[in-house]
Amino acid sequence: MTGRERMMATLQGLPTDRRPMLLTSSLYGARLSGRTLAEHYRSPDAYVEGQAAVVETFRPDAVLAPFCLTAEAESFGSRVRFHENQPPTLQLPAAGTPEEVAALPIPDCNTHPRLLYLRESVRMLASRYHAERCVAMPALSPVDLPALLLGAEGWLDTLFFDHENAKRILDVTARFFIDWANALFRDGADFLVLPIVFANPAVVTPSVAKHIALPALRQAFQEIAGPLVIHHAGSPMLPLLPYLGDIPHIAAVAVDETDTLQAIRRTIPDTMAILAGP
Repeated sequence: MTGRERMMATLQGLPTDRRPMLLTSSLYGARLSGRTLAEHYRSPDAYVEGQAAVVETFRPDAVLAPFCLTAEAESFGSRVRFHENQPPTLQLPAAGTPEEVAALPIPDCNTHPRLLYLRESVRMLASRYHAERCVAMPALSPVDLPALLLGAEGWLDTLFFDHENAKRILDVTARFFIDWANALFRDGADFLVLPIVFANPAVVTPSVAKHIALPALRQAFQEIAGPLVIHHAGSPMLPLLPYLGDIPHIAAVAVDETDTLQAIRRTIPDTMAILAGP
C-alpha cells in the first residue's frame, strides 16, 4: 500500500498492511531545509521545500500543511508576532469586546494574503505528493478561533457569562469555518486536523460544552465536504469523546498522552480511528 492508501483506509475503518505514520513535522521542515521561520511561515515555496526534506528524512504516510493557526486570526485583523524558534503567536487580538468580535467582517478566503499562503501551500503539497501521501491541514474549529480574536480569557468569560454574545460570535466563526474548510478540501487537503479546546468539558463546563460549543460544531460540520481529525490540544480527550458520536465527518481522534487507549476505544464508535503517539 502507498502511504496515501494506508492513511485513507485507516480513516475509513478499513484494513491496512501496517499502521500509518503522521508526524507533527511543520516546524521540522524549516530546520531541515535551512530556512528561517519568517520565510517558512510566509512563503509557500519555502514551506513545501521544508516538507520535501521531512519526506526525505522520515518517510511519513502524510505530509502536513502549515501548522500556523494564527494566520486565520490575522485574516480577521489580529496581530501576531514571528519568532526565530517557534511558530507565530498572538500579539494583539482583533477585538476587545465580544460585541466587536460578533461584528467583525468575515475575511475572503480567495483574497486575503495570509489565507492564500496556507491555500497555496496545500495546493503545492497536493500537486507534489497526492499520488503517494495524504495532505493533512491543521485548522481552527469555530469554537476555538474566537480565542485568537478576543483572547483566551475573554472568550472563556464570554462562554461562561455572556451566552447571547457567545452564540453571535459562533455564528460568525462557523460561517468562516465552512467556507474555509471547503476551500481547503478543494485545494487538495485530504483531511483537516482541528485542535478542540473550548468544547472540551475538561476545559469548559459540561453545560457550556453541551448547550453552546458542541451544537455550533455539529451545525458547522454538517456543511463541510471532507473528513476531520479532532486533536487533543494538550487536554485529556476522554471527557469530550462521549459528545462526538453524532457529530458528522469526524473520522479520527488524536488523543493526549494521559488518555488510556482502551477507554478511548470503548467510548467512540468503532468506525472512528485513534491517532496516538508512542
